[in-house]
Amino acid sequence: MLDSRLAREVQLQAEVFERIDDDAARALRRLDSAVDVATDRVDLGRHAVHAFGSLDGCLAALFLVAADGGDLRIEAAFGSAARPYWLAMDEGRVPRISADPRRPGGRGIGARAWRSGEIVCADAWACEALLEPWQSIGRELGFRSSVALPLRDGRGGTLALLCAYSTWPGFFSTPRVMRLLRHAQRRHGAALRALRAEARAPDPKRRGIEPTA
Repeated sequence: MLDSRLAREVQLQAEVFERIDDDAARALRRLDSAVDVATDRVDLGRHAVHAFGSLDGCLAALFLVAADGGDLRIEAAFGSAARPYWLAMDEGRVPRISADPRRPGGRGIGARAWRSGEIVCADAWACEALLEPWQSIGRELGFRSSVALPLRDGRGGTLALLCAYSTWPGFFSTPRVMRLLRHAQRRHGAALRALRAEARAPDPKRRGIEPTA
């Protein structure tokens, strides 16, 4: 059963290379525009998830920040699967993504990216042991790969996390998309640090949740 799933994932990974170049260029323009127009952290997150949501096959994009108790709070989301995934976490059907390794949601790729400051990809969602707590809802929503991209504070800490989920296996590990991710990490991390320095604190009740791509 596992071998057949892996074979299918490899086949789909081959197909995804044909879809990337124009898509990544379009998303890159949107990501750069987000930095230019954002007025605060929520605004930056909202524009960022829209940019990731423009990638072909991207089912959901989330922008998360630290909350009390070690869990991460979704501050902006976009994509056809964003709301059901967010609700599954809010309702306790799957763990909230957490920065605390002692918590149920603290051992997935989002938690690993938050703590390490490094981009972490899951190329085959259904086969990743780290994602076991979320696999039931992931299968339901059609997730085949995902990425967690930390935005750093310049001193080794993480200020926010961008997560994206694709219908294509291996999508985020392709060279063109990985370059896009690294560019976004640099540009959006710098923008977030600048906004923080300017003390443009967002309204804590403001959330950029949108249901569709």
